[in-house]
Amino acid sequence: MDEPGVISSFLTWCRQKDDPAGDTSLSLGGLYSNTDTHVTWLERKLRKGDVVRIEIVDTEKVSRPKSKRRETPAMRLKQTKDYVRRTAESFGWSITEGKK
Repeated sequence: MDEPGVISSFLTWCRQKDDPAGDTSLSLGGLYSNTDTHVTWLERKLRKGDVVRIEIVDTEKVSRPKSKRRETPAMRLKQTKDYVRRTAESFGWSITEGKK
């Protein structure tokens, strides 16, 4: 990437109460900071025996992401409000919104 940003790789294992095996997945994504654009290059379920290898290289050409999602200020505000509401609910609190 030739601009400010983030690249992240996640290897995730998650098991729900009703799922004895669980799911393992790999994702590779990032953020173009200048435009608040979230990108995803890879999302893949993994199985027993799969091997994951990450190699860091210098290259002039970067693969195009499979998906892009630009985060607007309105989206960020909604996500923050949703988070605050869920957190308040988990404490048994109620929220009263004031007039704008």
